[in-house]
Amino acid sequence: MAWCSVGKAATYSRGEPTFTRKSPTLFGRILLTGDAAFVVRPHTAAGTAKAAFEASVLARALKSARANVDVAPQSTERLQLKYGNALYEYGLALGNRWPRKRSTD
Repeated sequence: MAWCSVGKAATYSRGEPTFTRKSPTLFGRILLTGDAAFVVRPHTAAGTAKAAFEASVLARALKSARANVDVAPQSTERLQLKYGNALYEYGLALGNRWPRKRSTD
C-alpha cells in the first residue's frame, strides 16, 4: 500500500483503508487549503466546514495585510495547522472507539 508512506492507514470492519495525512501547508506564496492541506478521516464530517474556515481566515488575513500579502498566508497557516491538528486528533479518537472486526479463524 503505497499511500502508507504518506499517512497513517487504519482498516475498519468493512476492510476499507482510511488515511490521515499531516504535512506542511505553506510553500512560499502557495497555501494549500481544504483536503489538500489536511486529509482527515471522513467520520469527522468536517471537510466542508474546514474548507470554509480556511477560506474565511485567508480572506480576512489578506484584507488586513493590505500591501504585505506575504504575511497573510503565514498567519493563515498557523490557524490552519491548529485546526487541522485538532481534527486529526478528533478523527483518531473517533476511529479508536469503533470496534474492529475480529477474526474467528
